[in-house]
Amino acid sequence: MRTIFFIFSLTFLWQAHAGCPQLMRGLLRQKSLYQNSPQFSYFQKVTKIEKTTNFFRRIKENPEPTLNIRTWKKIALIDSFLFNGSHAPNERQWRTFFREFEANYISYKRSKLIVDFLLENDSINSDKFFKKLKGWKFSEDYISFIKGRFEELGSIEGLRIALELEKKTTLTHIGNNYHEYRMIRGHLEGLLETEECNEACQKLTKMLLGNLGAESQKEKMMFEIFFKGEGRPDLNEMRELLYQEELFVITRLKRERNAEIFGFFKSLVSQPEFIDTILGFVYKSNLLEKRRAVKLFKMIYNAQARNIHFPKINRVVYGPKEADKALDLLQNLNASVTGDELLTTFARRVDPLAEKKWASILEAAKKTDSDFQKRMESAAEKATARGDLSPPNPRSFVGRIAALIVIGVPTVGYFYFDGLPTSVQDFVYGEEEKVNIDAPLPEKGEEIELDGEEDLTLEEVGEVISEKVGEREPSSSSSRTKDKALFTKFWCQLFSYKAKE
Repeated sequence: MRTIFFIFSLTFLWQAHAGCPQLMRGLLRQKSLYQNSPQFSYFQKVTKIEKTTNFFRRIKENPEPTLNIRTWKKIALIDSFLFNGSHAPNERQWRTFFREFEANYISYKRSKLIVDFLLENDSINSDKFFKKLKGWKFSEDYISFIKGRFEELGSIEGLRIALELEKKTTLTHIGNNYHEYRMIRGHLEGLLETEECNEACQKLTKMLLGNLGAESQKEKMMFEIFFKGEGRPDLNEMRELLYQEELFVITRLKRERNAEIFGFFKSLVSQPEFIDTILGFVYKSNLLEKRRAVKLFKMIYNAQARNIHFPKINRVVYGPKEADKALDLLQNLNASVTGDELLTTFARRVDPLAEKKWASILEAAKKTDSDFQKRMESAAEKATARGDLSPPNPRSFVGRIAALIVIGVPTVGYFYFDGLPTSVQDFVYGEEEKVNIDAPLPEKGEEIELDGEEDLTLEEVGEVISEKVGEREPSSSSSRTKDKALFTKFWCQLFSYKAKE
């Protein structure tokens, strides 16, 4: 009996010991107390978006926030006008932006005040409500507007729901533009306190701020319902109110995340090494119809070469007349560019002055620097493979992209989150006779007949251009599904090819 009891005890203890880790794991898997709170889902959503944003910000070429980079470019343009004594370009560029943002913020504040009041006083009648409305010192135009909406909807509850929807709409707009608004306005207000901004600069800056948004007398006259009796929003109050709104925070974070994703891909395709890899893969692969795919990538590469390298090359071409001094300048400029891309672009130039300067520098390098001579000759071989490049651009890069979009570019649509993708199949695998891609593009200044139409909508212009460059069949749902698979396959093969290399 004791033996049986002993065996039974050992068996029980063994099972209990074996179950302990499982029991502990079960306890550890229990949800945190915070997960039962209403804000936990919001907390997780914010964290997930921020992690994605930070990931793409870290891996792109410039870790500076993409929205900051974009806005500082705009600020530099604003400053160039201010310091050169020009007011009109800045006002015309920014008055719509400030009007829309500040009108939306004013609308949000009003809607929030009324909605919060109606939620706390859900049984209030219309007479007491409108008496309270006058006590908030809203303009007569706005009170008349609210009365009209109340009569149209027929109840206080209907008015509350309408204002709640209005608040959500304004929060979405504010969230998408908040970062840029804060930076532009903060810069203009801070500029007044800097030593660099002289008396003339301060005068223009104050004039600009006074002619934008809620501070503008013209805006108050044109849009009384928004701006009459209102001043420019206080930034601290704005920040305190908006960060209490979940919709604003999520919208702002998504805007920043999307900017970082696009910034990453932009920095990726801007790299010559990436373009070379793409082109090499396309030539070796049977997946894509080569001429059309290469045409797009070559267009991007050439635009980068013109924008980045041409200004430096022009310094050499129009700079020192002596070959040895030109060689020294070229070496210094090329040192700041990886992979001798400056030399390659220089060798692609086919205008007479550039060709003459290249030849004289190459002769000087043969005499004084044989290593640099070899690098120039290697760059010339790459230049031959990539094709000639002339300074005069008969058609702008933007114009060419626009033409390609009309007939269907496979790449852009797949990186736009909220829209249906452009059909890859129609562009890459379309019938050859539909679009003659070897036909010369219109020269600069060349007129294109528009069949006698004078005022065309954007859609009508697209239809006219489509007729000129080839008709494109609308893609079906099934073809879009196939496009996604083809596009995914292309990128998977690309990166596996890169790994093998």
